[in-house]
Amino acid sequence: MSISNIEVMPICGTAVSLDICDSTNKFEKISESSGGSFNLYRVVDKVQKVILYALSGTAGHLVRFTGDGALIFFEEPIGISSTELAIEFGINFLDIWSKCCVWFQELKGIKFRVCLDQGDVMTNPDGGLWSGLTLNCASKMQHPIKKWEENRIIISERVKNEIPENSIYRALFFETGTCKVGSNQIILNNLDVSRCAVASFDKRSELSKKVSEEKKPICMCVSGIGTDYARMKVVLQSIESQSYIPEYVIVATSMNNINLLKKELFPFEIEFLCEAQLKDINRAAVRNELMKKACALKNIKAICFCDGDTLISKNCLKIAYRLYEANLDCVFSMPRIEMDSELSGSEVEILGELFRKEAEFLKPVKYTYWSGQKEKEKKGVSNRLMFLGSYFLFVPVEICRNIGTWDENFVGWGEEDIDFTYRIYQQGHRLLMPNIDGFLGVHLKHGVGSDSEDFVKNAQYLLSKYPELKEERELLYELIGL
Repeated sequence: MSISNIEVMPICGTAVSLDICDSTNKFEKISESSGGSFNLYRVVDKVQKVILYALSGTAGHLVRFTGDGALIFFEEPIGISSTELAIEFGINFLDIWSKCCVWFQELKGIKFRVCLDQGDVMTNPDGGLWSGLTLNCASKMQHPIKKWEENRIIISERVKNEIPENSIYRALFFETGTCKVGSNQIILNNLDVSRCAVASFDKRSELSKKVSEEKKPICMCVSGIGTDYARMKVVLQSIESQSYIPEYVIVATSMNNINLLKKELFPFEIEFLCEAQLKDINRAAVRNELMKKACALKNIKAICFCDGDTLISKNCLKIAYRLYEANLDCVFSMPRIEMDSELSGSEVEILGELFRKEAEFLKPVKYTYWSGQKEKEKKGVSNRLMFLGSYFLFVPVEICRNIGTWDENFVGWGEEDIDFTYRIYQQGHRLLMPNIDGFLGVHLKHGVGSDSEDFVKNAQYLLSKYPELKEERELLYELIGL
């Protein structure tokens, strides 16, 4: 068939360009270091594996991989915004990469420019993608200011205009510069929490009085070891602002945070566990202390584990509790979004106000970061995830009592929640992550802690207990070399 007879079909969607900043100089230095081209191969291999892992579970299509970058395309399906999917992919790619820079010495110092453009891409009849103007613009977009370019998400004005009205990203992206691609002047936008204007809650006592009539037999177990006061405060304020609030809240954190938080007035009883008085401050050990106290409380029907750096929107406990009443044998988690840079104390406060103000406009994308693949069955795919993250985990108290303690052989960060929820799954309970408007958390992003270095050891230990999980987490374990 001649080229002239090939039918070209336009499809609309969002293009993502991933480019290593200053890749020529970076690659030259890597090649000149001990190990030569082998070290460069390791870097390129890790880049590809991170891309494939971040793409897993999304509707994204890898168009081209060049070693120092890649082009990814998210087609615009009916009724679903490709812009949100593409933005979440870019942010999660950077989040995974930041962890890889802790796990692998040769990756330190390698930074990415992540640019998104929206529009038509031409395809051939076989379904393959042809490079078009949208892909070309995305790959050539460069921000004039480095702080907005390296390891940040840059979107064109076309992408911003296509973000759904009820998306959290609509409130968080702002114009930060322009660039010229050919004859086109492209307006660039970045996540800029500091410019997000939200209504201030000055009458917190009235808010507390309003919701205090909606108490439910829930105990929130908040793990805030190593979490600063700004994050702890807004997380507790988000619990205070829930349409259903818990009977009890138990918080594990530092003595400094405890002294400051005791000055706040909350419409629920809080018990504090001081970090300095705990025998073990590993995540599993802390959650065991929290769970032990929660299980001893009378008339508690559910325990909600929550990290001290996870902000929840105002209807989360209401949605979770109603789901529990309809599904007594289920454990629930929620979609959680990331930011692309570490948040300052003032930015944390702004996001806290946004989440206390808004209820339904926070429509999450169906994306389960660090979660399991869906269980495959002969007749299709069920809605039973094999494991869930513990940043927000709503568990009926009877399941907590039956499942036993968190495994304290996990050290540092990672995989202890996979072990805990996989054991729940093995006992025949369902693990669900519902995609419901208003059921959303946001990670109050901070620096990657040194305890992340223990992740590989934790993964090895998890596989020694459950070898079958290697297939379910194949892409992640290939990435870390297992």
